[in-house]
Amino acid sequence: MIQTIQSILTLILSGANLCVLGYALFKFTKKPHDTLDQRVTALEVEVKNIKESLNHGQDKFRKHDESIKVLLHSTLALIEFEIQYCLIEHKEMSDSLKKAKEDLHNFLSEK
Repeated sequence: MIQTIQSILTLILSGANLCVLGYALFKFTKKPHDTLDQRVTALEVEVKNIKESLNHGQDKFRKHDESIKVLLHSTLALIEFEIQYCLIEHKEMSDSLKKAKEDLHNFLSEK
């Protein structure tokens, strides 16, 4: 009778041991998938942050472009004012003033 109980308990423990080993094997084989999921999630967050940063940078450059346009047009207005002043006062325009106006007009026409 004790031998029967002992063999039944041994059989139950062996079955339980197989279940534990099967569960450990399942967890071990699933670990690379879990690790890969974590890495993919981290990369998706990083890509999202990079895109947001790029969008923010583009807005900043757009504002700079507007500022540059205003400065170019203001410079052109000042050059034209200086040329007009030279004509009214019958003063000779410098070659650099003429060249500056021409260069600025060429630059603005290319934009």
